Amino acid sequence: MSKFSFDSRLQLTTKMASEHKPGGHKLWHAMYMAHRGVQMPGYFDHQTGKFVYVEEMEPELVVPDLTDFKLKPYVSYDVTEIKQDQFLARDLFNATYAKSIADQFKRGEINPIDDNDNEEKKEKTDTMS
Repeated sequence: MSKFSFDSRLQLTTKMASEHKPGGHKLWHAMYMAHRGVQMPGYFDHQTGKFVYVEEMEPELVVPDLTDFKLKPYVSYDVTEIKQDQFLARDLFNATYAKSIADQFKRGEINPIDDNDNEEKKEKTDTMS
């Protein structure tokens, strides 16, 4: 008796048909497996007995253009540690929107909020609800 119990009467599935599993290696080469480890771009129609190709299921490889890419693919573990301050939401705002808002304010395209107007609007919304 072998170390692994294998009954040859069991149906061999594609998951079992591996050379690393006991009993699967002999039948693996003789058995037709249409898509071992690969998702086929379509489906098998059991009524007609044919494979139906679906173009939307075809995998699309998206590869970026790296012609002028400056970085190398390998980063050494001996890189010196860089200390920098915490990046806050205010820093992100200053880097993206602050200059354009200041320019719009100088041109007069936007006006500052007056506290009195803000309180009147708040009172109107409170009475409406």
